[in-house]
Amino acid sequence: MSPLIAFLSTHDVDIMLIGETKLTDKDRLNIRHYVTHRQDRTGDTRAGGVAALVRQTIPHERVTFPATDNENVAVRLPGNTYVVSAYNKPKHRIFERDLDGILDVGGGVLLIGDLNVRHGDWNLFIYLFIYL
Repeated sequence: MSPLIAFLSTHDVDIMLIGETKLTDKDRLNIRHYVTHRQDRTGDTRAGGVAALVRQTIPHERVTFPATDNENVAVRLPGNTYVVSAYNKPKHRIFERDLDGILDVGGGVLLIGDLNVRHGDWNLFIYLFIYL
């Protein structure tokens, strides 16, 4: 049994968001009793990529946001709640418009991931408080 499957089973996980999957479109990620949603880095480079694993019994739908410069995968849950796994490449500045596209959905948003924000971009966290 893989460590991922063991973790999901041991901890009775309903939803898992994964960053930096480093998968390509040639890789498979199928786990029994889970629906897998993923966005891989384009090309054959094993870098970046994000995924969301959602237990099959949980009603949800995958949603896409307007084009952003980061990698993300999002699902909408009942009650208009969104969970988003996001990854922003190192040395790539994340822009407010990228966050607007994700956070302006009209519901609750849980944004998880590696945004690779550096000290020069920390004002971005102040920007995020607009949504709280």
